[in-house]
Amino acid sequence: MTKPRLSSLVPGLQVALLLIFALVGAGVHAEDAPQFQITSKRGDDRVTVKVDDGRAVVDIRSPFGISNATIERTASEWPKAVVLRLHLKGLEHYQVTSGELVIAGSAPSRPKPEPVGDEEDRAADGVEKLKATIRMFHEDGKPASEIPLKSGYFEIELPGKLLEGNARSLRVEWVDFYRG
Repeated sequence: MTKPRLSSLVPGLQVALLLIFALVGAGVHAEDAPQFQITSKRGDDRVTVKVDDGRAVVDIRSPFGISNATIERTASEWPKAVVLRLHLKGLEHYQVTSGELVIAGSAPSRPKPEPVGDEEDRAADGVEKLKATIRMFHEDGKPASEIPLKSGYFEIELPGKLLEGNARSLRVEWVDFYRG
């Protein structure tokens, strides 16, 4: 009985085997595997995640400006810090859901009056609200101060409490300026 030769295998299987051999030969290890699976609503959205030293930066580019994405972790837990970078001209609204926890906010084009007392720090049920820090940057990484951003991004540092439950996924929703 003759053994099958590589050339007699199905062409797709040949390619798969060659890819496996190439990856093994190149030294690709399990820790180099992607830690996230991303699904976005719109086909032209670009969502990537880079992790460096326990900090994940979720880079979101959305030409239409209104969309959402689900970032599912494939690793055993979330990095210590997660930052969203939304490349938009304005940030009318954003919302991040992690299990039962939800955080939402905006970066208004005009300043809001400052709250008096600590009413803003507590939800209706008396539970402390989750807060996120929002910063604006030019594309070169220098701080920006005017909306609309001509070329830059909003950076939202998610509160650690949002990740404490180690939910399998984060759902991120965003709206650039209202288009009416």
